[in-house]
Amino acid sequence: MPKTYKTHRHTQNTGEEPKTWKAIENFNLVCGRWAWMNRRLLLVVSFYGLLCWGYVIALQIANRDSVYWEFVWWLPWLRMDYFGEAAFVISLACAIMWALSPEPSKGRRS
Repeated sequence: MPKTYKTHRHTQNTGEEPKTWKAIENFNLVCGRWAWMNRRLLLVVSFYGLLCWGYVIALQIANRDSVYWEFVWWLPWLRMDYFGEAAFVISLACAIMWALSPEPSKGRRS
């Protein structure tokens, strides 16, 4: 017996899937790819945030006064300690979001 699909117009009693179901399936496939990319992006941002925080810590170990240095000369309000704190918080938040985000399923569902 052929499958019955309801579309927004009428019921089809053919063996083919309507275009709307194919569009939904393609959308789910794209969203799955975005989920993988979002997880990877969270992991990369948390890694680079941790590296930036480690850079500030290494500078502080080498020179105690480096904490009060400006991070860049055109942003005099951004000191190294503020940059290190922000990098650590961003790294921690991204790592927690990465750990709590569900791993997307591999392949297509049938």
